[in-house]
Amino acid sequence: MTTDNALRIIDAELKRWGYSMTRLPKHFTLETCL
Repeated sequence: MTTDNALRIIDAELKRWGYSMTRLPKHFTLETCL
């Protein structure tokens, strides 16, 4: 899985819960999900 695909999947999951990548805390990174 590429990082781009992972970000797309994460963004889609977040949107299901009413969030978007741009609204995440600044300290949130892809690494915190893995």
